[in-house]
Amino acid sequence: MAARKSKTKKLAAKAGLAVRAKRIPKAKITANVADGLKNEKPETTQIAVFIQPHQPRSMMMLNTPEQLEKVTQNLSKSVEEMSLFAQKSWDVAMQSAAALTKGIDESSRHATMIAQESMDRLMSVGKTIMSAKSPREAMELHAEHVKQSFDHIVAGTGKLSEISVRVIKDVMEPVAQHTNDAVSTMMSKSRAA
Repeated sequence: MAARKSKTKKLAAKAGLAVRAKRIPKAKITANVADGLKNEKPETTQIAVFIQPHQPRSMMMLNTPEQLEKVTQNLSKSVEEMSLFAQKSWDVAMQSAAALTKGIDESSRHATMIAQESMDRLMSVGKTIMSAKSPREAMELHAEHVKQSFDHIVAGTGKLSEISVRVIKDVMEPVAQHTNDAVSTMMSKSRAA
C-alpha cells in the first residue's frame, strides 16, 4: 500500500500536480464528496485524496484581482526604486572617476615638476662645480647639492602624499555617502515592514 502511495505521488509530481491524502471523519464529508466515498459504517474514517495543480505558495495567495493589483503596484514601485538606485550609483561612480582622474593628473603634474626642478638644479650645480677653483670646493658644492636635492625630494614626496590622501578622500566620499544613504533607506523600510 505504501509503495502504491509513493508511486502515485511520483506520477503526480511528474505531471506537475500535488497530491495530498487526508483522513476525514465520515460525518464531516459533505454529501457531494460522500457520494464517491460511500461506506457502510458511518463511524469509520475515509481517506480522501485531493489532486490539484502544484502552485508555489506565493502564487496561491493571488486569489483576487485586488491582491494581484496590489502585488503589481508593489513590484512596479520596487522596480522604480531599483532603477533610481542604479542611476544614483552610476552618478556616484562617475563622480568618483572624475575625482580620480583629476587627482592622477595633479599627481603626475607635481611629479613632473619635481623631476624638472631636480634636473634644473643638477644642471646648475654641474656648472657651479665645473667653475670650482679646487677639488675641495667642488666636493663641498657637491655635498651641498646632495643635501638640497634630498630635502627637495623629501618635500616633493610629502606633497605627493598629501595629494594622494586628498584624492582618495575625494574618490571615496561620494561612495561612502551613497552607501550610507542606501543602508539608511533599507533600515527605514525594514522598520516600516
